[in-house]
Amino acid sequence: MTSSFRAVAPAGLAACLLAALAACGGGGSTSGTPTGAPVLNFVDPYPSDSTEDLAVLSLNTAGTPGTTVQAGTFDQNSDEIQGTVLAGDTNSTLTFSDLNAGGEVEFSTPNGQSYSRVFDNTGNGGSALGVIGMVPRLADMPGSNVVNYSGASVVTIADGTSVFDLAGTSSITADFGAGTVNVTLGNLDGIQQTPGNPDTNVNNVTTITITGATIAGTGFSGGAITATNGVNTSGTQSHDGSFFGNGGVQEAGGVLAVDGASSDILGLYLANRN
Repeated sequence: MTSSFRAVAPAGLAACLLAALAACGGGGSTSGTPTGAPVLNFVDPYPSDSTEDLAVLSLNTAGTPGTTVQAGTFDQNSDEIQGTVLAGDTNSTLTFSDLNAGGEVEFSTPNGQSYSRVFDNTGNGGSALGVIGMVPRLADMPGSNVVNYSGASVVTIADGTSVFDLAGTSSITADFGAGTVNVTLGNLDGIQQTPGNPDTNVNNVTTITITGATIAGTGFSGGAITATNGVNTSGTQSHDGSFFGNGGVQEAGGVLAVDGASSDILGLYLANRN
């Protein structure tokens, strides 16, 4: 259902992410970067290298809903992001980056993450929106254990009549032996926006589940996206995620999209290891 977010509510997902991610705590561990610290405080786990590998998981916020994953690097000496849509120079406090392609992108954390962040430049006239983080080396990936994560999520649902801007929790189970990841986005509260009517507060609108995503390298993708309470997830589904951390998999996050016949869904999540 192309462009339904823009047609129903131009601010849509971008406004929800900027406001709601700052507010939602997500119920996960708050260990990591303290409040007020540089938000790209990527502690160097590999001192012999001056650059660290990054994963950039992006949402398509205009036109047909979808997701994209890119690999890049972060130069610890110059504080420069290289090789992705976010390529550019960060500021001295590492709260934003001036993009080489023009414009500025802002970074934020919903749950005190140390190695991953939400990025957004839609408020500056751009369309970059998603999750960025430092990925571990393949040798540091778990072999067979199950790891659980808890954190925050933000979802926007557009059904052609209303837009639901929602913030809630995220729960992730990564089974490295089976090579699969399951994700649950719950407690999704927020605002229903319907043209011609006052905005309405809504609670527990739906629970979104991603089942059977496949682990490959330091990331994961795919899986079946379903939702409760009559939210229709039929259509073209996309989901990309990644593990982040300092010589391990301390954090995980991802982006999801449904380009549906009756509903469009965009969302992201970010979580800490329990």
